[in-house]
Amino acid sequence: MVEKQLRNNKGIKKIDINYVKDSVVVEFDPVVTNIKEIKAGLEKSGYTFIRIPNF
Repeated sequence: MVEKQLRNNKGIKKIDINYVKDSVVVEFDPVVTNIKEIKAGLEKSGYTFIRIPNF
């Protein structure tokens, strides 16, 4: 479900989902999309946006 929601965003390059840890790591093109849009997609899928590693 979360992958489908995020794939609707054209700027997403890579999605790494770990269902055991209940986490998602997203690689994206900042020219095409932004963190606000990614956060909205995650929250629509029931995830909580917590932080941005290495940003």
